[in-house]
Amino acid sequence: MTGPESNAVNRRSFLQAGAVATASALAAPTIGRADEPKEAGKKELPRRPLGKTGVEVTALNLGTW
Repeated sequence: MTGPESNAVNRRSFLQAGAVATASALAAPTIGRADEPKEAGKKELPRRPLGKTGVEVTALNLGTW
């Protein structure tokens, strides 16, 4: 590459674009908030106690460890 390219992205513009994308994603309203009450027909994953600690984790979580 001997000359500057018109479509080349330099480090500064790349970081600025990433910062703008992150800020816009954080500023967007959330779709499913954790503090909303659960819907009547919504099912949860079954939970099971984990070892001797008794901490309840989902069955899916047990299989992924």
